[in-house]
Amino acid sequence: MPALAFITEFFIFLLVVAGAFVLLTLVASFLRFYFLTQQLARADTTGLNAQEVFTLRVVQQLGGLHQEPEPFTLMLVDCGPVSTGESEGTDNAAAAAVTATEQCFKEQLRHKDLVLRRSDTQLGVIGQFIPSQAGPILERLVNGASARAEVRIGVVSYPAHGTGTQALIDAAETALATARAQGQPYCWGGEGPPAEPETEPAPPPAESTGRPHAMVDEVTGALKAERLGAALAKMVARQRTAGDPVSVVYCSIDHFRQYINHYQQAAGDTVCQAIATVLADDTRDTDILARADEADFALVLDCAPAHALQVARRLAAQIKRQPIQLESRTLNVTVSMGVAGHPNHTGQAREMLEFARTAMWNARARGANLCLAYEASMLKHDTTGQTPKDAF
Repeated sequence: MPALAFITEFFIFLLVVAGAFVLLTLVASFLRFYFLTQQLARADTTGLNAQEVFTLRVVQQLGGLHQEPEPFTLMLVDCGPVSTGESEGTDNAAAAAVTATEQCFKEQLRHKDLVLRRSDTQLGVIGQFIPSQAGPILERLVNGASARAEVRIGVVSYPAHGTGTQALIDAAETALATARAQGQPYCWGGEGPPAEPETEPAPPPAESTGRPHAMVDEVTGALKAERLGAALAKMVARQRTAGDPVSVVYCSIDHFRQYINHYQQAAGDTVCQAIATVLADDTRDTDILARADEADFALVLDCAPAHALQVARRLAAQIKRQPIQLESRTLNVTVSMGVAGHPNHTGQAREMLEFARTAMWNARARGANLCLAYEASMLKHDTTGQTPKDAF
């Protein structure tokens, strides 16, 4: 009996010691986590390593208990030198690969998407886009980086793959390991990209009125021209109040009348639908895509004109590469684009749209299939009209 009592007391002692150790570990982790978070909130990252900075950026993205974070995409990216079959895997080649990948990702992503070094060979990306938008973005990132580096990407999204910082990072690490093992450029966490929530279809307009949808263009699904002015004015006011930039990309289909004259009106609808699809694939929830006129679209972006011009050039190149099937023919359509925005050109919504349109007409006058940013030397009013019909 004394032996049994001793064993029982010893077992209880071990449980108490283990419990105390776990509790102290949790308290220490919490205190370090708290002080690191406070340090990040003060924009002071002195003494933090790259992995800690990225982790705390995820914490910052998730916010606090007082707010519900917006859905976002998290990526962990392994970067290595492109294999050439030679024994040149030097530190210089590895460093060049991660630097090239980082630069490529920053060029391809928007300014609100965060790209950070997580280690000497790994990047961390916090993308402000939802899973349904991630597919084309991932393909673009992989294609852009492939000439300069060999990348493997683990992808997860909030809240589908986790609601906490460590859960999301662990899921991304698992997805990255799977991408490495399978030799795939990227891999989603879990069973793949989360399915979009099912929504009931919008009810059709009442037959008695015969009125079309009040907000959306029936052919392209973009915002109607008469709604563009109010939406643009609201976004410009919000961005200016926050001290953030905003730009308009005005896109017009080259030679549109020729398609109508040769193939009838249905051909024009097909071309517009195809162009709208390309534009929409690069449009985020914070952006505005509107059909400004019969062959024109306006894209409102929360970035400076210089970055918007890069976006416009990328979109124009994508549109040119996108074949459009029209009856028995395949067309390669081009567009002309103009860019204007705050703070470079104007802080007024109406002028911003007009300046972007003027830049577009200057691009077309120089031979079409071109993207230009507005300059004061361009004529403010062109011979084709001013602001798109019904915009304001």
